[in-house]
Amino acid sequence: MRNGNGFSPADEAALIAAVHDGSQEAFAVLAAKQDAMLTALARQLVVPALEEDDLKQEGLLALLTAAKTFDPQSDASFTTYARLCARHRMISARRRVMALPVPTSDEDMAANDLPDGQAGPERLLLEKEDERRLFERLKDRLSPLEYGALREYLDGYSYEEIAARLGATPKSVDNALSRARRKLQNSY
Repeated sequence: MRNGNGFSPADEAALIAAVHDGSQEAFAVLAAKQDAMLTALARQLVVPALEEDDLKQEGLLALLTAAKTFDPQSDASFTTYARLCARHRMISARRRVMALPVPTSDEDMAANDLPDGQAGPERLLLEKEDERRLFERLKDRLSPLEYGALREYLDGYSYEEIAARLGATPKSVDNALSRARRKLQNSY
């Protein structure tokens, strides 16, 4: 059985493990398989001040991070996890450039989820459920401050904005995010 990107689960797991171990060749294969997803996300978020290629580069950086932090034992698929990481990183880049809110409702994102209108409601529902389970697992592993800071960071907020939203200092947000990264890297 193959997943949505043409990999069998075993092939995908081996590829992700190779990327985690530093294989540039494995990352090139993974990036090629995720290209359609990254292109679709970039097209949704492109603005005059930020080109599609720049957004795809942000997505590739997020893909690398996702491959290095993905937990194969999680309920979420790698594709869902990578899409979430890429989307949040692209939104953050757009916010930095535009300093304007980005449409993030399910209706806005569903309109152009995949090239050629391939996104169906069932896929969107499954991805949303995978995302929910992933965040439940994160909530169990992280302190309330670490979890809150990570959620806000993934939503594209700066350290200063996160600090204001959580009633903390930017330094405590930085420390919380550092601890969260360490915990997630050590557990994956």
